Amino acid sequence: MFAVVWNNLNDIAKDNPDLVVDVATAWLGVTTNTDKLVKHACRTLLKSGNPEIMALFNFAPPDNIRVMNFEINESVVMGGAVNFSFDLVGDEKLGKIRIEFAIYFVKSNKTLSRKVFKVSEAEIDSSNKSVKKRFSFAPISTRKYYPGKHALSIIVNGVELNKRCFVLDK
Repeated sequence: MFAVVWNNLNDIAKDNPDLVVDVATAWLGVTTNTDKLVKHACRTLLKSGNPEIMALFNFAPPDNIRVMNFEINESVVMGGAVNFSFDLVGDEKLGKIRIEFAIYFVKSNKTLSRKVFKVSEAEIDSSNKSVKKRFSFAPISTRKYYPGKHALSIIVNGVELNKRCFVLDK
């Protein structure tokens, strides 16, 4: 039953985000199970960085968080993986943060299409956090990869903080 509710709310959020924000605001804090349902129902709004939803789940704007030491492969061979790493550095403890990355994929018409991937979500009691990830360009049935200039960005609490390009070769 929960799956039906959260999937329907997530679908509604794509066309009518204000309605889902209102429902989430009303339902959050009722029970632990309802909180889990609301969080999952808001996954599209969280990935899009909706400011009201970010605030509702206590993700503050990352005004004093910087991306440092951002390293990424300059080129990747089709079937290989792009490796990247970075440090998040704050003026004080980082606090509750949601870390994501987006890849701007080259489409068949040579335009770019952005897809967001979650890295982690946690309360960080220190002023820095190191992240090391990889994204595979191995063939999959749900996405076709095209060679060309792609980009990868680092997102903290719904805000894109840094972006780098890389080339996907045949």
